[in-house]
Amino acid sequence: MNVTGATALYAVIGDPIQHSLSPAIHNHWLKDAGINAIYAALRVQGENPEALIRALPQIGISGCNVTIPHKEAALRALGHALHI
Repeated sequence: MNVTGATALYAVIGDPIQHSLSPAIHNHWLKDAGINAIYAALRVQGENPEALIRALPQIGISGCNVTIPHKEAALRALGHALHI
């Protein structure tokens, strides 16, 4: 794949995350489907993962999966985005 400025970026976020098989699995089917995208594992640390999750669209992440321990922070971030 030729990664360009038009390449979409997707991710799985968590901590720890280095053991995740998601990038290998998702990059395989993205390539097979001819989709101009990559899928990465991002280690999210810190006291406020909710703020980082809310910022993902602003830094170009098109979508993500969330692992423990950040599922609750992702729900709060979603609630914030939807004003609920």
